[in-house]
Amino acid sequence: MSSNRERWNELIYPETGTLRNLSGVTDYYVWQDQEAELTSYRAIEIPPEGLGGDTVAEYLKRVHGHLFQDCYSWAGQFRNVPMAKANEIFDDDEVQEFIDPEHIEAFLATIDGDIESLSGLDSDALIETLGTIHAKLNAVHPFRDGNGRTTRFVMTTLAYKHGIDLDWRDAKPGVHFASIASMRDETIRAAPFHALYGEIATPLDDIDDGQRPFYPDTSLLDMLEIDAS
Repeated sequence: MSSNRERWNELIYPETGTLRNLSGVTDYYVWQDQEAELTSYRAIEIPPEGLGGDTVAEYLKRVHGHLFQDCYSWAGQFRNVPMAKANEIFDDDEVQEFIDPEHIEAFLATIDGDIESLSGLDSDALIETLGTIHAKLNAVHPFRDGNGRTTRFVMTTLAYKHGIDLDWRDAKPGVHFASIASMRDETIRAAPFHALYGEIATPLDDIDDGQRPFYPDTSLLDMLEIDAS
């Protein structure tokens, strides 16, 4: 059985650390630009109602698989390696560890109940619960790359299905802060995402007809460009 390090090494070009990709691009910055372009083309193909799926795990796989199908052979597949990320905001040398790969499916299954509870909620409770779901998905980080983009896409279509518009324009600082602040210790803190969703979420009934179409929408592309995660 290969070690975690060996499995990670199989995913990258050793000379640059760039993820192995279908284009064979080894330069990190060139690949970042090309990956962003490829996923942007695929993003506009996804309809407002999303791609379907009976569970959040299935939906995540479908969205990731669609967005990154031109980028990676493992698009739409959950990672089989552990992941952690350095805390870039709080000066405490903390490292954020995401859900272990063997627990990803089980943890995502618990989020299905949160999604089922969305129906019938008033707009305030609905927006807060959406923030909670985002916080939990952030803690999972189920893919080797593209987690932030996939999660934002899933949340946008999920919110839209329940009558909520998410506007990601100018949301980069808030997304970055919430992603880190929600995982300052082993407990998932939803409050940072509640605050974020309080700023970016608007009931569709409160938006004037024709004010801002869902597709195509600059917010959609902004959502993909927030970061490279």
